[in-house]
Amino acid sequence: MEEDPDYLTKQMALLTKAQKLYAFSTTLQNPLDRTTYLKELENVGGLLAYKVPEKSSMAKYLTLERREAVADQINRAILSKSLLPIGQVRLVLTQ
Repeated sequence: MEEDPDYLTKQMALLTKAQKLYAFSTTLQNPLDRTTYLKELENVGGLLAYKVPEKSSMAKYLTLERREAVADQINRAILSKSLLPIGQVRLVLTQ
């Protein structure tokens, strides 16, 4: 079975990004943060094994609830590293 060249190019780009994310994990100083990050990367990286991940056993990582939870985690991480007090960050976000 011949593979679609565009599909392979996209997969290679995703794998390259996953490798960069893995390399980033070495910069995390807190061991608990690093362990959590690597586990999440492993779980989500499993989606790359499927041509149609929505129909795979990994589909749970594509639900709206999961996406919202990840967005919340990212927002909290950004806010925790921000130099602005939370009130000022909220003010900036509402403008």
